[in-house]
Amino acid sequence: MDELSTIIIATVAGFCAAFIGSIPAAGPISALIFQRALSRQTRQAYLLIGGLATAELFLASACALALSAMQGILASWMVYAEGALTVLLFAVAVYLWRQAPQQLKEQAPAVDES
Repeated sequence: MDELSTIIIATVAGFCAAFIGSIPAAGPISALIFQRALSRQTRQAYLLIGGLATAELFLASACALALSAMQGILASWMVYAEGALTVLLFAVAVYLWRQAPQQLKEQAPAVDES
């Protein structure tokens, strides 16, 4: 085999292994999404899916940046990338923290004060 075919085979095998490894097992988030969908709270289920996908996007981006930094490709930009990801993660956390009480008030059962 020549070098190009070896690289192609390694790339395809790596892609297949990464795809199979990225399939999530049924965990608490999957159970929560399933529960919301069964109770016809589809909007909340979609929001959970979107939040989970966003978290996975940031994790995959951070892993890709770390891998390329280890290889020396983006070593000079790594500090800026880590700072930008930290600021972005902090902004998402603050946004979600501020939205949670409002959503909990909307979902809470009415209390009879009489």
